[in-house]
Amino acid sequence: SKYLHDNGIEIRQSNYKHIGMYDNNNHLVKDFSSLSEAGQYAEANFKGRSGKVNKDTASTKIRGCIHGRQKTSYGYIWKEIED
Repeated sequence: SKYLHDNGIEIRQSNYKHIGMYDNNNHLVKDFSSLSEAGQYAEANFKGRSGKVNKDTASTKIRGCIHGRQKTSYGYIWKEIED
């Protein structure tokens, strides 16, 4: 990292993508610092058809929205927030 700093190369703080949770009117409801954080939120706050939501399953569904494979997940629109 010292080499990069000494040569004027910017060090990016994180490779994580910021995720936004939007309502059906496209208003930002909540933002997350990573897909994993969004999955943890879904696990704690949403219920699936069979009961409790699993963080990994939630992350997969949210990723599907981000990549356009589905429109919503858990009743919300999920998008990557550009920095």
